[in-house]
Amino acid sequence: MRIQLFIIWVLSILIYTSCNEDIEVAKGYPTIIEETSTIELNKKLGQIEQTPMTNCVAVDRFGFVFFDYESESCFDIDNWKNDSAKNVIISRAQDAFTEYAQFLNLPEGSNPDIQSISTHDGVSYNSFFEDHPDSLPPVWVASTAVQKYKDYKVRGTSLQVMLSPDEVIGISGHWYSEISIPAIDNYSAEQAQDLLNNQTFTYSRTEILIAENTNWHHPQKLIVPITRSGQIELHVCWALYPGTWEILVDSQSGEVLSSINISAI
Repeated sequence: MRIQLFIIWVLSILIYTSCNEDIEVAKGYPTIIEETSTIELNKKLGQIEQTPMTNCVAVDRFGFVFFDYESESCFDIDNWKNDSAKNVIISRAQDAFTEYAQFLNLPEGSNPDIQSISTHDGVSYNSFFEDHPDSLPPVWVASTAVQKYKDYKVRGTSLQVMLSPDEVIGISGHWYSEISIPAIDNYSAEQAQDLLNNQTFTYSRTEILIAENTNWHHPQKLIVPITRSGQIELHVCWALYPGTWEILVDSQSGEVLSSINISAI
């Protein structure tokens, strides 16, 4: 009986291995974001120059806008006083998402919720008035939560709007308008965990060996942008949590994209 069970176990391993070797990645996956051409980059910069944001916004090589704090004429830190209440800041920011959707990759009609409001140097709205009850900052920055695409969080994304006392003077952020999500995963979370068996991962002078007795926490499925060779690849991943670690595994190819010991960050 033991010999029969052993044979069945060996056969199941061989079948599983042979199937994984023949796995095909879905057509058009992962989504690729190419670097913006010089012509398109100059076009976008020219459009921004026609707005009140011209002094505070720059564009990176992929066409994403960001705050240009190095510009001396971005805002008047000594003389501006933005006394807008929270509800006014939120309303103005949401109007900005509609007006400048083309620069932010926002689909028509979308209006992301505002998650936080802060000063240009990152002090939250409430903390600022607790520390400076008799002062006002020159600008407020309203920020969204992370982007969700078809219910999956897209790591490293959010949008920001910078508001002077009178107008929108800046927008910033990463947002993706279209992302390929295969209908079927080649690897379930459990299969992705199995791929890591007997592998050792290192991070910041710490390491972990994945073994049968590894303690796994609840996995997450998310979208992770990876920059490689002048392009951004949008991978649908399993975020796996052995112990205090996070290991990202592509749900289509089984590729390990990153491994981090969260406690060592």
